[in-house]
Amino acid sequence: MIKCVNFVVLQLFIACVFVAVSYSEENQYEITLYRHELVGDGKTNCWSLPIESLEKAPVWLPGDKEPPVSLGTIAKRAKAWVVSKGGSPNARLIQIEIRPVDPSANGDLGKIYFYNLRFGNVGYLGQYIRCIVLMDGTIIEPSRGGRLVNSKSYSDYAE
Repeated sequence: MIKCVNFVVLQLFIACVFVAVSYSEENQYEITLYRHELVGDGKTNCWSLPIESLEKAPVWLPGDKEPPVSLGTIAKRAKAWVVSKGGSPNARLIQIEIRPVDPSANGDLGKIYFYNLRFGNVGYLGQYIRCIVLMDGTIIEPSRGGRLVNSKSYSDYAE
């Protein structure tokens, strides 16, 4: 007699926030805001910006006041970016996060935040696209292997 054992699989979602600093080909130190692996091809999109550009970024702390640019404006800009990359005009905003650039930093660097927006129903297979937007409304283009992903095909951005 063979006994069947039912296993309960628990899935844990562990979110790790870390700050990566790298040195670019343009001889600038860059800070990585977000990265994710593309669906199926093992390549990674990375959203980074030169540390010097953070000097111009608005300082904001949750609860102090409203963000410098309204969430509605950020969502419109992000959706326009998704469509410009070949995504469907019917793409839906399904997730918004406000993240600190460096949660462990002292001074103003610890008070610089960005939006991480995720859109669904982007393509005919319902892929997802992520858009990273600074608090001043600047959209950060992803790079792959040190080069900007400058593409009109949403599959180059799909999660």
